[in-house]
Amino acid sequence: MLRFIPILIALPFFALAAGAPISVVIGTTGAGLVMLAALATSWREMLVSGSPIRRAVTIAVLVYIAVHVLATLLSPWPNWNKTLEEMWLKLLLIAVPATLATRPWLATRATQTFIAASTLAAVYAVVQHFVGREFWRDVPLHRVGEYYQANGFFGHHLAYGGSVLLAWCFAMAWALQARRRALLGASVVCLILSLGLLWSYARSAQLGAVAAVIVLVLTRPRGKKWMIGGAVVLATAVLVLQPAARERFASALAPGAEETRRNLWQSSLQGIADRPVTGFGPGNFGHMMDEHGVEGFYDTKAHSHNDYLMHGVNAGLLGLGAALALILVVSGALWRAPRDAPGAWLQSGALAAQAGIAVAGLFQVYQTDDEVEVALYFLLGCALATLPAQRSALAEEHPPTTASRHAQPG
Repeated sequence: MLRFIPILIALPFFALAAGAPISVVIGTTGAGLVMLAALATSWREMLVSGSPIRRAVTIAVLVYIAVHVLATLLSPWPNWNKTLEEMWLKLLLIAVPATLATRPWLATRATQTFIAASTLAAVYAVVQHFVGREFWRDVPLHRVGEYYQANGFFGHHLAYGGSVLLAWCFAMAWALQARRRALLGASVVCLILSLGLLWSYARSAQLGAVAAVIVLVLTRPRGKKWMIGGAVVLATAVLVLQPAARERFASALAPGAEETRRNLWQSSLQGIADRPVTGFGPGNFGHMMDEHGVEGFYDTKAHSHNDYLMHGVNAGLLGLGAALALILVVSGALWRAPRDAPGAWLQSGALAAQAGIAVAGLFQVYQTDDEVEVALYFLLGCALATLPAQRSALAEEHPPTTASRHAQPG
């Protein structure tokens, strides 16, 4: 019976990795099962951290949660259901490294499973782009030029753009470190994901990809930087030569364009100025808009269309500071990772993904969007689990097994 325990531990991670690019329900259900697996097998590691990296990440996560709990307590409209919904996925940054620090091969395989599932979703998105219909929900897609805006398996092209951006970052990092026998397959995967990202027409995610490329350049050995440079030139040429993509970016500069975003940003700034310390509490964006919404056109009033303004509305400057601190702590741990280890692509991809989402979040809400959030914090957790300093802290209690050799890409 005991021999089946590793399989039972692995299943939730593969379920989350395979399901997150396809369905938010499957992804969040997998996240819940991952939490249960962590509690069942790694509760000591979560409570007593032997790694300075994990201690820092744990503190940053708990401070972030505490600030939002305080904001809910002080809100005129406390919404505990929304607070729980917004907070629990951040716990993946604690649960995943605690469980996988002694199983780095599982972190690598789960990430590759996410890339594979995202590639299948991107194939579906490419078909959508030409056919113009989302078969999953049997609805027509928005037309852009001669063809259509791909949503993947999600209900909105921006949610899909954020999801495929994450997969693209990790696939690019994987391809750059893949051995010769795996390089062709990894390159094909990158091409398919690039088409999914391109034809999502999610400009925020595409701008995030530019930031991700810069990080990939900075984290690669000098001899391989030419590969990324070539990819950037090719991607830029594709964007410039495709009329629909070019016109969509140009439309943002037209007079009167993006009125919804401007109105939401102005309204959010006024709301933050009214309650600057702890904000309105999660789930109360509608109440903020009732009090501070500026006059003008809106095609949505669901959120700020900006991650950082959304943090400020939810929990004031304390919430914004806690969110930025969490990004910096995770990014700092990944940045300090050695570049020449066999599994270094995982940390490089995670750092690129964090940078990409951070930049994309200037124009859209991604860090509190379940479709993107569940994948983001799961993948960051996998990368943190494979850090050499993270693994060495538990080496005496959990000696490495032969399975660890599978952590190498390709």
